[in-house]
Amino acid sequence: MMFAWSERYHSLIIGENNGNFIKSHPLTFINSTDIRPLTPLEKNILNKVQKSVELGEGIFLLFSDRMFRKKVVFTKDKILEFKITKDGVKITTFLKGRIQGVDKKNLIKANRKRLKNLTKFSLSIVKNAFKKFGKEAVISFSGGKDSLVLSHLLRKYNIPNVYIDTGMEFPETYNYIQELKKMGWKIFVIKPKFSWKTLEKKFGKPSYSNRWCSKFLKFEPFKKFLLSNFGKKSVLVFSAERRWESISRINQPYIKQQKHIENEIVVQPILDWFELDVWIYIWTKKLYVNPLYEKIPRNGCWVCPFGWKYRKFLLKYSHPELLTTHHISP
Repeated sequence: MMFAWSERYHSLIIGENNGNFIKSHPLTFINSTDIRPLTPLEKNILNKVQKSVELGEGIFLLFSDRMFRKKVVFTKDKILEFKITKDGVKITTFLKGRIQGVDKKNLIKANRKRLKNLTKFSLSIVKNAFKKFGKEAVISFSGGKDSLVLSHLLRKYNIPNVYIDTGMEFPETYNYIQELKKMGWKIFVIKPKFSWKTLEKKFGKPSYSNRWCSKFLKFEPFKKFLLSNFGKKSVLVFSAERRWESISRINQPYIKQQKHIENEIVVQPILDWFELDVWIYIWTKKLYVNPLYEKIPRNGCWVCPFGWKYRKFLLKYSHPELLTTHHISP
């Protein structure tokens, strides 16, 4: 995948077939596809812990360099790199002084054609799924940005959203779900049989190799919901997974049989979208996104073992009460 800098828009351009590559040059230092905007909290932390460069107004972009376990902040050039260590955060800066970010409107304009093509392809996957498997369907809604975009793409079909409350979601997410319901969103909230605390006493803290949380807090209550509402009929479950989120998702198909739930047909219309594509869609459509993203770049269970090291670092600034309440050392 090609990423370039447009001199016309003073913005990042995504994709070879974007149509805006006139007067642009490739950004060869990018080695990851899943680029996202820096959150306001992250910007404030970086400005606070180093004095060489000041991140000013506008959108600053970030990708994770997994090879060196560091994160890179950039616009036209690399601005700084940072890595979380046992002693805090180690920062290397490449520029000095006050730097302005990318203008949001220019970022939208520069990638308008790409977003149009992505949207068209995603909707074709939806139509194909309905044609092949019927109209029984729900949306797996996490309260995050990806499922927000998916739900908006599917809005004309009037499909109910299903939110699984694991008991370990961020406070902002609980408030967000309630706000959406007040706005008229059709959201079923389902809960697991056993609490997180009860299961943790039995199985220990979840880890990469011991993911009991997914089975007991997500799959089992969702399976029960489908059985109660659809019986044994096949149900299309629209999911907002993206293949660039993890190595395990790279070779995912657009439509698949859920291996844990027999009558669930998983449909993944935004599988090919990058994280920045999702944000550009949200900005374009002016969608009401979870306020959590002002602080934390990822929704979901706040104790999730995936990405825990960096999330724990941010929690010290964003939600110290969670670490204290659950006796997790900062």
